[in-house]
Amino acid sequence: MSNKKAEGARLPLLLLSLLEERPMHGYELNQQIKARSISAWAAVGLSSIYQTLEKLVAEESLSAHDEPNPGQGSSYRTIYTLTDAGRERLYQMARTALASIEHQRFDYDVGVGVALTHLSTVEVLPALERRREAMRQQLERASAACQWAENMLGAWAVLDHQRRALTMELEWLDGLIERLRHLN
Repeated sequence: MSNKKAEGARLPLLLLSLLEERPMHGYELNQQIKARSISAWAAVGLSSIYQTLEKLVAEESLSAHDEPNPGQGSSYRTIYTLTDAGRERLYQMARTALASIEHQRFDYDVGVGVALTHLSTVEVLPALERRREAMRQQLERASAACQWAENMLGAWAVLDHQRRALTMELEWLDGLIERLRHLN
């Protein structure tokens, strides 16, 4: 599966997985993503959630029905339920993801290589230091999320992978920054 296809498959896989637990409305799905620290490893916006839900309904992976929105007067919210076809799709997507042997790409590396070739160290070094600080903050959040998810194997595995990738990124940045300082 290409990286572009993997990106396009990530959100449907995530939503189908959450909806296998129980029917939910879009905003509740967004709250579950935040509560479970999924946003630490997958950037998911509310509009993307609703767009993906619409596609999954059109593909008959989900059914949708409106129900009154408690405390909101006469407004309604759409509740999404996983269908049998959606459950099969969920399992197939999980198997496909599990079978992937594609090397993880680091698109950021290309930008760094170009910057190191064409920009001055005076400009590149502070940018790398800012990224290093941002990575440290992300690592702190990922480590805390790993502790939170310790008894949920699936969530822990994803968060632990993210934590380890951030650790590797920090080691790489530390080495690159040190090398740049020695070149000056």
